Amino acid sequence: MHDDDDTIGAMRHAFAAWLEVVTAAGASARLRQQQAPLPAPVANASREHFAAVGVKYTDTVPPHGRKYVGTGDLHVEHAPGGAHVAVGLALYEDDVAFWWIDGQPVVLPPGQPAGLQLDSIAQWLDAHTLAIQVGGLDHPLADPRVHTALGDMRGLLLHDAARSQSTVVLPAPDERWGDPVAKRQGRSVAIFAERDQPSAAPARVLVWP
Repeated sequence: MHDDDDTIGAMRHAFAAWLEVVTAAGASARLRQQQAPLPAPVANASREHFAAVGVKYTDTVPPHGRKYVGTGDLHVEHAPGGAHVAVGLALYEDDVAFWWIDGQPVVLPPGQPAGLQLDSIAQWLDAHTLAIQVGGLDHPLADPRVHTALGDMRGLLLHDAARSQSTVVLPAPDERWGDPVAKRQGRSVAIFAERDQPSAAPARVLVWP
């Protein structure tokens, strides 16, 4: 019990110090320039440790945790089986999010369109694959009345935590993806353009390990 109390104490201290830095004024610009790994006590924290610092969990499987942090929202997504944990920080100042998996920053692969940004919407598809929505697309079907950084069109970043590899999937010029969702189908991942239209045909099917 004493060892666990020490671990939670270290988590509280590291978590508070980290939050102070990443929620300060101008944090979004600094994180874009350099997104450092999470402090070890935060990167290695369990669900119980996150709950001890105020993260509130749903009863879903896998569990989803959330905490209001003053200038944004913190999201904690545990992979099925508990082998990986994703931490997302959504900052209100410019409507974008930053993610870490097992403490390491999630970055867009090279060659992505200018302006592409991670969103705060993410889900584990299996024990090692996380899907994160991306926005900020310069797309011909985007609504010009929407002036947020992420806009109203979305793509998906698929991250393989076991291999530390990411793939971005974006809508074609004649496709409208407002709220895309991915689903594991055997050795493939199917991407649907709209979460609320699960009976529609998938917009993409990717072979996925």
